[in-house]
Amino acid sequence: MTELKRCPFCGGKAMIQTSVSTSIPKCPTAICYCEKCNASGKWFKDVNNDGTFIYKAIEAWNRRVDDE
Repeated sequence: MTELKRCPFCGGKAMIQTSVSTSIPKCPTAICYCEKCNASGKWFKDVNNDGTFIYKAIEAWNRRVDDE
């Protein structure tokens, strides 16, 4: 699995949270967030049932303005 970059706002340690959505149809979801300042990314749903939603959440968190 890809390593999470530190928080772009405070430099805190980033974590990933997974859960199951409460909407119908229920499906796994993932979001990355900072333990220190609680900044967070976007929720991603496993709509394709292929598990890539976790990688998409990590990719979104790790994206920075200066990335090409």
